[in-house]
Amino acid sequence: MANGGPLLRSTNPENLRVGLTALSAFGAGIGQAQAQETSLSAVAGLSVAGSILLAATSVAIAGGIWFSSRRRAVTDQAALAEYREVLARSTAVLSSAPDGYFEFSAGSGLESCSPGLAAILGVPVVGVNQFADLSDKFDRQEFAGLEVAAQGLRQDRTPFDLRVTTGAGRLLHARGRVVTGTGDEPISYLIWFHDISGFQADAVAMQAQTDRAVEQRVLTQKVLDTVPFPAWRRRADLTISWVNKAYCEAVEVDAETAVRDNVELSRGPGPNRGGPLADMAQKTGEPQSEKRRFVVGGERRSFEIIETPMEIGGTLGIARDVTG
Repeated sequence: MANGGPLLRSTNPENLRVGLTALSAFGAGIGQAQAQETSLSAVAGLSVAGSILLAATSVAIAGGIWFSSRRRAVTDQAALAEYREVLARSTAVLSSAPDGYFEFSAGSGLESCSPGLAAILGVPVVGVNQFADLSDKFDRQEFAGLEVAAQGLRQDRTPFDLRVTTGAGRLLHARGRVVTGTGDEPISYLIWFHDISGFQADAVAMQAQTDRAVEQRVLTQKVLDTVPFPAWRRRADLTISWVNKAYCEAVEVDAETAVRDNVELSRGPGPNRGGPLADMAQKTGEPQSEKRRFVVGGERRSFEIIETPMEIGGTLGIARDVTG
């Protein structure tokens, strides 16, 4: 057994025949594989040449499409540049005004406190999520009357003028007004708070400037609401705060739903498909754009998405149809 003799003697002829047959088949398989490898190499050579020709043709076609769409983009972007500038300027004036305001959005129902009002009351802006959060900063009875007036403003569009006292003893003039947009539909309900504890001579001029800023902002939103392509605004946290009519038509929901549910124009993996481009624009301070394909009105089309950073935070976005 140690020299292998018994093992060879115990092997019968039938076993030897099966072993030789298997060895012959293995050798034939190797030969066939080598022949197939030679054939595949030849085919691969032809595939590479065809791919190069296809790529060259695709580049030429893409170049022609890009040149044509780029000429259209120049006119569109020039028109939008003025709207973005007016919107940014008017919003910046509103946020930097020494007086403050509280806004009830007519579309989304969201409630927000301006930096000016937060400074007057000595509260952080991020800590105010609804009007009731300000109740402990005013005289209790006066704030109850202010809440009743605010309810009438939102439900019946009834303007009001009240004087209220803060917990710190400052006297404020509260003015409730309805801001309307296209078709006299409300855009938001604003309560302006003017500190009249130490009335200054330039208060009237400042109010006039603020009123002009509000008018410019409303006018800009009206203009953007009539353009034939989707447009939207994002807050500093990149959630959607406003959309135009074309955006609503593209995503097939109303403005209130689009804002409340943060419905993105380009729906893809993750809850906020448009966030990365807007985030890059906000971080770099420069407009960012990219091409995307998605279905609008049952038809798959190509769009150029542009996110432009705003001075007060957030971005203004548009989507231009560049389908060839």
